[in-house]
Amino acid sequence: MNRFIFLLLTLLPIWGVAQTSFKFGRKITDTLPERFQLNTFRLREHIYKGIPAELKTGLNERTCYRFADNAAIGLISTFSRGEIYADWPELEAYLNEVLQKVMPPELEKDSVIHAYLVKDGHFNAAMTPFGIMYVNVGLLVELPSEASLASVFTHELAHYYLRHSLKRFIKEENKDFERVFFKNNRSKFSVHNEFQADSLGMVWMKRSPYGAKGVRGDMKAMLRLAKKQLLGMEDTWELTETTHPVPERRMAQMDSIIQKKGDDGGVDFLVSQQKFMSFREGAKSEILRCHLFNLDYDECIEKAFRFHILDPNNAEYVYYILEGIRRKCYFNSDFWKKKFIVDNYFTEIIKPNRRYKEKIETNVFAQIPTNILGMSEEEVSQMQARFYWEGEVKFETYEQAFDFFCQVGALFEEPECILSNALSVNNNLELRNSLLKKYLSHKKIQNRAFASALLDGSILNSLPNKKLTILCDWYTTVRQGSEEIYVRNEKISSENHYSNIMLPILQEYPERIFLDWGTLQRYQIREYELLRELKEIALKRLINKGEKPTIYSLDPRYWELMFQHGVNEIEFIDFSYYDVRKGSTTLDSYKEIIATSITDLMAEEKRSRFMDTRIATIRAVPNGILKWTYYGLEGEVPYKQTGKEGVVEYLKENLQRYDKELKKLDRDFGKID
Repeated sequence: MNRFIFLLLTLLPIWGVAQTSFKFGRKITDTLPERFQLNTFRLREHIYKGIPAELKTGLNERTCYRFADNAAIGLISTFSRGEIYADWPELEAYLNEVLQKVMPPELEKDSVIHAYLVKDGHFNAAMTPFGIMYVNVGLLVELPSEASLASVFTHELAHYYLRHSLKRFIKEENKDFERVFFKNNRSKFSVHNEFQADSLGMVWMKRSPYGAKGVRGDMKAMLRLAKKQLLGMEDTWELTETTHPVPERRMAQMDSIIQKKGDDGGVDFLVSQQKFMSFREGAKSEILRCHLFNLDYDECIEKAFRFHILDPNNAEYVYYILEGIRRKCYFNSDFWKKKFIVDNYFTEIIKPNRRYKEKIETNVFAQIPTNILGMSEEEVSQMQARFYWEGEVKFETYEQAFDFFCQVGALFEEPECILSNALSVNNNLELRNSLLKKYLSHKKIQNRAFASALLDGSILNSLPNKKLTILCDWYTTVRQGSEEIYVRNEKISSENHYSNIMLPILQEYPERIFLDWGTLQRYQIREYELLRELKEIALKRLINKGEKPTIYSLDPRYWELMFQHGVNEIEFIDFSYYDVRKGSTTLDSYKEIIATSITDLMAEEKRSRFMDTRIATIRAVPNGILKWTYYGLEGEVPYKQTGKEGVVEYLKENLQRYDKELKKLDRDFGKID
């Protein structure tokens, strides 16, 4: 029987009534909330004043202040880069309700402790020296209960209470990790800290109504994911303890503590089981979005397939399977013929005198791949799509899987799946155009302008030959001896905007349109996030095997962004400026430097100042290269020149050299068949 006829006959009763309509990712607010615009001074002073006197032994006041300053800078950078969800207040509030349930007496007076949700699909959480906790959205789907989430929180709170980040900083300052006979000290120190946090976290969990059972859920999730990781490593049988102990050792320590002190039981939920389950489901689409837009295509495909077999009535998971496959194979056409998912994994072969691993040669339907997908026992028991492993094999390769799920998307009548199919067809314009027309016939679609331009052949000609120029990261530092002190404006003001430097430069380049990065970060978050994705792609090393890549085929949103700004190229400029001075060990000199405004620093003369730059570009130029990164040579500001004058000359010179080299690359690229 033709497998697509089989699909229709077998799955229609389940999917035919779905008629699902969905949104791709969250609709975020366009303005950074005021509470996310952190105050550097407050952060720095809180961390600095909170350093215990006994830990300051052997460190001068300046070094302690530098630790606090660097920690504050890191926090502000994370929030300003849009890495924290600003538009999910319900989930953020829920996380902090759970956090308060396990807040130990030792920390309950610390009013700054707060958990924020991070746009990252991986299983992780982290605590900062300020008391801000980062919780990856990817953490939620791996945990079975609210109690296991609370266990993660107590572990991170223990790191904070025990001052592990500060103690590590002190050891780095004292060069304890660089001694010849203690080469592994850095790893041992980190592993020891993890065990300490586990132990103290367990004590706090046992004090709470959740009890010790929450720790088991947390540990089981880590153990399950570690086993999955090992299945993808050909010559490795156990993970190396570089920063964290392996989950088996952590589990053994936990069991030992429970055996000695007893298990008082506990509850799985205190705040709300309904909220936990609802947020866990809602996190799934966000996890897939994060993986897809970070080019983690394998993670996107595997998790989308895992979520799909748990809930086959959700069209969104089908879309992410299609897009993960399409983009993975877009950069290397060889992957179309590879085995769907299992191609990344190995099976263990155990013989009397030998143990080794072999690439899995069967298909994903040889058995339910619960270990490969990292599925929990709960998920296995609740899996709805067991019919996939009944009857004949549905597909084997990525190409067959893509065709299969295109048919599933058609059953849902989901237009974005139709567009994904159209973008996969490159050698059959008749079929592609027919799919585009079908896509455009739907009233509610995500990428109408793009599909119309692709259909009428104006996809590149509709973009003017102009460049969107963005000054992204401007690092201004003062080097005193071996220290590098980051200088930034404590208060945002128009006179300190870097546009005052860039706009005079770009007046000589009428084909360039300047966009202020800082304004985007605060008032146009959606556009900023999209540009940040493009910058990451521009900087990544992508191996292409097959046809010449185009940015619009990777993601239609990128073309629509260029169309909106009237450009066919976006260039991201990173620039660093450092002022070299004599060494100093006083706290006052450090404070004087960080209090200096960028404007004042740029106005100074007769100093030793150096510069370097990097320009990354992403393009939709006919017969031109897709992306390129240019690295400028280090420049020095003439002694009698102001910093601003030196910067302007340096950037002009590098833009000229960049344009010249890019034209040559395009000429060479156009000669390739």
